[in-house]
Amino acid sequence: MNFLSKQWQALTADWHVLLEKPVSPKKLSFMLIQTSLPSFGFYFMLTLAAMIATLGLLSNSAATIIGAMIVAPLMGPIISAAYALVTADHRLLSRSLLTIITGTLLVVTISAVTAYAIGLRVVGAEILARTNPTLLDLGVAVSAGGAGAFAMTRKSISNAIAGVAIAVALVPPLCVVGVGIGLGSDAATGVGLSLGDRGIVPGSFLLFTTNLVGIIVSAGLVFLLQAYGDVKKAIIGLSAAVLSLIAISYPLGFSLNRLIIRNEIYHGLSDVKAQRPDLFADLNGYSWNVRFDADTVYVDMDLMAPPETFAGDRLSLIAEAIAEGLGIPVKVKFRLIPVNVVEIDVDKTGKPQ
Repeated sequence: MNFLSKQWQALTADWHVLLEKPVSPKKLSFMLIQTSLPSFGFYFMLTLAAMIATLGLLSNSAATIIGAMIVAPLMGPIISAAYALVTADHRLLSRSLLTIITGTLLVVTISAVTAYAIGLRVVGAEILARTNPTLLDLGVAVSAGGAGAFAMTRKSISNAIAGVAIAVALVPPLCVVGVGIGLGSDAATGVGLSLGDRGIVPGSFLLFTTNLVGIIVSAGLVFLLQAYGDVKKAIIGLSAAVLSLIAISYPLGFSLNRLIIRNEIYHGLSDVKAQRPDLFADLNGYSWNVRFDADTVYVDMDLMAPPETFAGDRLSLIAEAIAEGLGIPVKVKFRLIPVNVVEIDVDKTGKPQ
């Protein structure tokens, strides 16, 4: 035991010299005041980030969207708002909220105009991925908010803010809101995709709200735990933020439950395919999508094969196998996509053989 104690002391003898102290409240306040300013630089960078994110969403490019997350300066005023809540700095809070609101309107407007001008009507997976948030997204926002606040208090890890911006997306969901507004009722999806249970605009705005509230609550708590601000002064502001967090948790929890059910159904569909390979053997391709309407589960299937493949009671057999495999009542909707394969051999002179 003495040996282990001596070894531990030898390893930790000089740690106190290397430990980094938090930045002073005065310096942190000055930094956060700077990030809360509705300056020309803020709006200029946010405009570019909105353009990058919108084009990345429309082109279904994940790498482009990640680039927009790094460029966007929206995290700054949100962290500043959290700090203002725990320090009861009403002036900083007002300025931060002004910057957040005007920045939000700017991003939505730019993305709506861009989407309308380009004219693409089919939305891809990157857009749809931001239309149905769950409690998992709230967990990401809370974790990222705490990381962002802590990074602001330590010089050595201040560059982690870029990683936080990637972890919790702020501009892309707002751009999806704008895309939804720009496309309106003309929005359509590709094969095997669905617009989701909420639709483009409400779902993506809920995701942004989830990220916003989650960051403010966790960042405020991290500031308080490091003795920035005062608990008595922060109680009103943080209580309002926590109540907002609780309010949005219900639809997020509902979505998470739907996600779990949908995951189980997809797993069951895979089992059906494995147990009844004869029903899917000669298809050129197929895909399925699960959706909910009240308490009814719908399985939409796209089957690609020559027309004669669907003769007889084959579709009924597939539907029965799905219901039996899942063990729940379902409504199966088939979209039959005829495929005619034509093969022509051509010799080197260009004449068919």
